[in-house]
Amino acid sequence: MSSNQYIRAIVSKKGSAGYHPLINSIKKIKNRHLPLKEMRITAKADQQRGKVQHGAIDVGIPVGRPVYAIADAIVVKVKKLPNSKAGIYKKHGGTSESLCGSSVSLKVPHIGSPSGYSYVVYCHLSDVNTKLKEGQKIKGGTILGLSGGAKGAYGAGNTTGPHLHLSIRPGDSRFKSNSLSAENAVYETWFKDARIGNSSGIVKKISIWSGFAFVLAGTGYTLYKIITT
Repeated sequence: MSSNQYIRAIVSKKGSAGYHPLINSIKKIKNRHLPLKEMRITAKADQQRGKVQHGAIDVGIPVGRPVYAIADAIVVKVKKLPNSKAGIYKKHGGTSESLCGSSVSLKVPHIGSPSGYSYVVYCHLSDVNTKLKEGQKIKGGTILGLSGGAKGAYGAGNTTGPHLHLSIRPGDSRFKSNSLSAENAVYETWFKDARIGNSSGIVKKISIWSGFAFVLAGTGYTLYKIITT
């Protein structure tokens, strides 16, 4: 069964991407990619977590799947927790206080952003590409590591099951109360016209939740059902 059969896309509502000029300017970022070839969204960006919004998406994915850079970028930070109890979040029996677990942080050149960049963070990785170095320029589709998040596993951080936690912060390198990272339209806009992993397939159209995505692969379109949980 083809992995592309499971492609999922995150959206909010039709036309939402145009309401904010910074979100709308995401369309100008070249070489955008999906972070995974298989995308089953298990938590949206605007989901409430106690008194705060999630500010990221969670993609349910088995451990060990390649994770890709979602655009041409500069590596800001690479963090790989040790393969020991010190690398397991203390709530799960280790000593690490890292909620994010093993992670990779990138900044993507973004014309229209006040800072000149969008900042992207990938959390709960089971392995990190050892060739990545801080300050290194990489291409969209570069493999950053492998998915993880199994509870109690090394590098998982604070998690209850396998998934990728992905945060996109246009113009903002930190979480703030006014951060656009909690807007579903950020992810919707980013993934529309994005490439699929390091292949030539391109997501051409994304409809509303539980709708369909039209994916251009080669010379024809393929229709994929979008499934969310």
